[in-house]
Amino acid sequence: MNNPNDALGDWLRVPVHGRLRSDDSAVVRQWAVEGHGIANKSNIDLVDDMKAGRLVQILSKYKGPAIPLSLILGTAKPLP
Repeated sequence: MNNPNDALGDWLRVPVHGRLRSDDSAVVRQWAVEGHGIANKSNIDLVDDMKAGRLVQILSKYKGPAIPLSLILGTAKPLP
């Protein structure tokens, strides 16, 4: 499978070093909004910030691997 990360469709590794690290996606989003750096996140997580002008998309030709979206609801009530 080709990845459009470079002109040849090959994977491109870029070492990144920074002083901030988190496994909480809300924290990473907030840091980006506050101007502390860039965030590698799904557009679905940032669409409101991009529409409001708080964030802009950069490096759009570089894509990460596709990750399936799963949702688990803990409720006994039937959902529509």
